Amino acid sequence: MNSIQLKYGFVTGTIIVVYSLITLYYAGDFSTMDQTKFKMLETLGYLRYLILLVMLYFGLAACRKKSTGPVTFRSLLRAGVVLTLVVSVMVGLMEMIYIYLHPEFYEQYGAVYLQHMQASGASADDIAKAKESMQQYQVMSTPWANGLFYFFETAFIGNIATLAFAFIMKPRGLQAG
Repeated sequence: MNSIQLKYGFVTGTIIVVYSLITLYYAGDFSTMDQTKFKMLETLGYLRYLILLVMLYFGLAACRKKSTGPVTFRSLLRAGVVLTLVVSVMVGLMEMIYIYLHPEFYEQYGAVYLQHMQASGASADDIAKAKESMQQYQVMSTPWANGLFYFFETAFIGNIATLAFAFIMKPRGLQAG
């Protein structure tokens, strides 16, 4: 089962990294972005989690289909965790490298976000609170912190989905072990 987990992990990670880089390339310079493009990019950013969930499901289904031994909740859980770990490392590294190469990203993104708030009619108090909140998360603009954040975020989402998929896909009538 290990080769299937690794294969699906690398394929999923590659799809997510390529998709993210295409999205960021399409975004272009955040300092000149209009509100429509900003909103669309914000929505497109969530698509990588949908890719993760779909590929995780297909990866576990392939593990279940190709297994030579009994398929249990534990074996599916192990397969999903390995797959998720591979994807999480790839996403974390991609995010870390991107911020290293584009250290101005969070500053530009924050400015566009505040402009979006202002254009959508947010009060001056709400904008000031958002600005203060951005200052609290300044550490995210460092490559290591950004990479670690996205590693753990991807791992969390993938492992929660793994729990659900392993429960759904385990053969009926077998114990959880």
